[in-house]
Amino acid sequence: MKWLKRIAVVLLTLILIGVGVYYAVPYFMKREIKTRLAAIKAKGDPVCVKDLDPHIPNSQNGATLYERVFAITWSGKEDILKANDVTSTSELKKHPELMTLAKNLASKYQNAIPLVEQAAARPRCSLNDQWGLFLFTSQHMKLKNVSRLLSETAISDASEGKMDDSVRAVELGYKVSESLKESPSLIGWLVRISCIYISSTTLKSSAQYHDLSETQARELFELLEKIDLRTGYVKTLKGDRVLLLGSMDDLRKNGQYLDMDMTSAGKRKHAPPIRVRWLENLTPYADEIFYLKYMDKIIDSAGRPSTYRLAKQTEIDLDIPKSYLMSDMVLPIYPKILQKFYEAMATVAGDRSFLAVLAYKAKFGSYPSNLQEVESKLRWKLPMDPMTGSPFHYRREGKGFVMYGLGKNMKDDNAKTFDNPPESVRKAGDNRYSEFLDKYPYTDIDGRRSANMIWRMNR
Repeated sequence: MKWLKRIAVVLLTLILIGVGVYYAVPYFMKREIKTRLAAIKAKGDPVCVKDLDPHIPNSQNGATLYERVFAITWSGKEDILKANDVTSTSELKKHPELMTLAKNLASKYQNAIPLVEQAAARPRCSLNDQWGLFLFTSQHMKLKNVSRLLSETAISDASEGKMDDSVRAVELGYKVSESLKESPSLIGWLVRISCIYISSTTLKSSAQYHDLSETQARELFELLEKIDLRTGYVKTLKGDRVLLLGSMDDLRKNGQYLDMDMTSAGKRKHAPPIRVRWLENLTPYADEIFYLKYMDKIIDSAGRPSTYRLAKQTEIDLDIPKSYLMSDMVLPIYPKILQKFYEAMATVAGDRSFLAVLAYKAKFGSYPSNLQEVESKLRWKLPMDPMTGSPFHYRREGKGFVMYGLGKNMKDDNAKTFDNPPESVRKAGDNRYSEFLDKYPYTDIDGRRSANMIWRMNR
């Protein structure tokens, strides 16, 4: 009978161990999450959506004025989008009516510009639905629409020789992008960058019509110097972490986390056995721990003043378990976001160097032979290319010049440009076009694509 007692003792021990594991594992996982969140809070960073609410008084919130701007301009969104091609010299040659459309839109919505100026001048801006996690919200689309309208206004004015008005519209475009500098959502931050790209393209295009004065170039140069993309990027990462954690919490509460076999309504077709449900209940916690560890490294690296090459070394070779649904869905995005961050910084830095060259011509009557000449004679400190930590490349070309940064492939392709493939290749679903865009992701003012980021002056 002793062997029966021994078996009973072993079974009882195993049961006790199993019960202990059943309760201990979730307990320690929850405890680790709480410890990590406490550490985040101790740094003064947000840990819940309530922490993201800025509580901005209406008198300081640019969003209250942007709402009035949206009410005026949103009805013309289709024409404004169509006229956006006025920034491309090649499109203007093919469709000269675009300039007429741009001028008509600038005239039609001129009463909205003073409101935009007032909105952009306010110290804070919190759009009502700027915290959407995955989709562009209506407010974001409307703000981007305003950026396009300002672009068309600037080029319309430049084509008529009204460079003071043109420069003011370009300047206002950059200021509109700064209205989203405190956005805690990734979408808000991406729209901010998109507005910067629109303003950058507008600057390069409007300068093709008439020279900027040294004073005009200087004002824009100093405005762009104040744009702090790194602080906004770090703030966005912290805000996006809060939004993602909230989504994870919702999934846990709804009990729909790991079910890969759902109906269209998101309900389970078959309830799994208890042992599977228990293992499943652990997965969200493991997912959250994995996500928090990764974001700690991403936020830490984003806050350092490193060059693009150094930042790339901080990326993690993600090996995400497929059961970690949220991490698997979201984390692969961040290396691409890092790329966009450095491209945006390079855009602003390149715009400043471009303006310095224009100011040099305004003062000395011709373009410089090199960028070093700009610094020595104009005495403006030029920024480095943030993607390389080195100066931008520059050369005289024809009556004008070409300046360029290496871009995402980090190779000097000498600013070579290529025409878009024919329509037969560009049709939806053709991988050749996707490969072409990936290899040559940037466009110059002539609408030609390049592997390098180009600032060109044709005259």
